[in-house]
Amino acid sequence: MNLLKLFKSTFQSYFNKINLNERISLFKRANSYISSHYHRLCSYLNPIRELKPNKQRRGRW
Repeated sequence: MNLLKLFKSTFQSYFNKINLNERISLFKRANSYISSHYHRLCSYLNPIRELKPNKQRRGRW
């Protein structure tokens, strides 16, 4: 069993134990943590995500 499968099974067993409100607060905390610690990365990725694929960019992506 590799490390990713072990992490997934551990996280799934933990995730199944908590109720819906705790899941929502967990995702909110994770989202705020990621956005605060990786603000530069998010500000770099947002314009890329907003780009719509057109004929000129299709070959590059």
